[in-house]
Amino acid sequence: YTTAIRASVLAALGRGGEASALRMAEIERGSRNPALYSDEAKALLDAGDAEGALGVLDLAEANGATDSYTTAIRASVLAALGRGADASATRRATSSRR
Repeated sequence: YTTAIRASVLAALGRGGEASALRMAEIERGSRNPALYSDEAKALLDAGDAEGALGVLDLAEANGATDSYTTAIRASVLAALGRGADASATRRATSSRR
């Protein structure tokens, strides 16, 4: 979890590239920390790279690193990609698990 915090600090300092590289190194190692995936996906989405964000979230699923926050971000990414019905279904699935 300290890696996710370190990446967040780097991003807050305006060192987004370093934050992304740190997160992606852990993701590529198969981390099961959902914060790494959600933070990276959110950063990509905020930068206008919804396809890249979806790829990171797909890795989260493949690595068993999902939680309610990664699922919520997935819904936002799907909406950004113009996949409103999929986004809505994802949101409904998330709310039914609560």
